Amino acid sequence: MAERHRLTSTTSARQAFEHVKALAALGPRIAGTARERKAAAYVAQQFESYGLPVELQAVPGIMAWEGGEARLRVLGPGDAEELTSCPVLGSKPTPKEGIEADLVYGGRGTSADHERLDLGGKIILHDPPRARTLDNRCGVGEPQRALGTAVERGAVGVIEYARLPGNILQVPCLAGPEGTPLPAVGTT
Repeated sequence: MAERHRLTSTTSARQAFEHVKALAALGPRIAGTARERKAAAYVAQQFESYGLPVELQAVPGIMAWEGGEARLRVLGPGDAEELTSCPVLGSKPTPKEGIEADLVYGGRGTSADHERLDLGGKIILHDPPRARTLDNRCGVGEPQRALGTAVERGAVGVIEYARLPGNILQVPCLAGPEGTPLPAVGTT
């Protein structure tokens, strides 16, 4: 308790804002990346400057995924249109030549959704990830996605979409600890 009092009594709003600016200047700090380690070192250094005990711990099993460029282009019907998109971090890389395929609506992304579809050579469009949206929650015991069935049935890619309107993706989409066996992007 005394340590907390020492920290709060010696930190001004201006200093707190400077810390926020310093961390924001590092850019995205995705788990396991060099930027995340720089942010942790910065926070540790600041706590130590207040005389607080600090111990940095490595967390095994976290994969680092750096997001590259993502381009999503609707080719028909009508004029081609490029949509705002971001890679799903941890998904299989898209081949250098890209993927051009028909699109099929994959519902909530469950095995049952995939089993009723012809996925051979197609890209699946899924509802938003259920765990990250208020209007589309995960059911008890339901996985976020069941891509094993999609892979078995020949799907070549996945598109996740957000129900929020606009051209800004608030955060990168994450594939989960094992990644995904298909190339995947998120879009609005």
